[in-house]
Amino acid sequence: NLKTIWQEKKGISYEKHIFNFNVELIDLINQSKRHSFFVFFSGLGTDIDSSSPRIRSIAKVENYISNNLKKFLIIRPSIVIGSECQFLQKLLPAIKYSYFIPLFGTGEAKIQPVLVDDIAKAVQVLLKDDKKYGNIYELTGSEIFNYKSFYQLIIKTLGLKRRFFTIPFRLSIIGANILEKTPFNLITKEQLVLFNNDNISSGKHRNFSNLDILPSN
Repeated sequence: NLKTIWQEKKGISYEKHIFNFNVELIDLINQSKRHSFFVFFSGLGTDIDSSSPRIRSIAKVENYISNNLKKFLIIRPSIVIGSECQFLQKLLPAIKYSYFIPLFGTGEAKIQPVLVDDIAKAVQVLLKDDKKYGNIYELTGSEIFNYKSFYQLIIKTLGLKRRFFTIPFRLSIIGANILEKTPFNLITKEQLVLFNNDNISSGKHRNFSNLDILPSN
């Protein structure tokens, strides 16, 4: 299951559309006569004690999975990079057409971007080996950046010159609150959380090395 939401609206909540949805799905799997298993995508930093209500809902799903299923896999990727990923689709136009690039917070939060092709390879390997069921896999790229250095890499690759300016995190949250109520919803509060926290491997779970996969640079 890759289904998720990034903001709450009227009739749409993290509790209902993340936690309850997955509980119903897992219960259906358990009622099935087939020997089904469940692959759930969450993300790095999933924590039941998180300040983010979205992340807490995802953590509750992980707990429900581990307590109610025997055949499951939990995939925690870092920021996923691909030709149609939302991250790049929003970032590239800003870099191409604006001389000034905003950094939310300090821009020093660390990320470990992973290519979608590498995740696909990992899932392909996992689906073929039932001995790997019942585990959490943190899938990350081989390099660690902060947001500023990652933007600088893209800018250099495009052959451009850009200047950065920082937006204090609290001010960013206020701006996101306003934008969420308009048609110009460029970023949500929950997406801003990613810019304020490190998004790198914890080293506590399995990873690409357990699958004999070397992530792309």
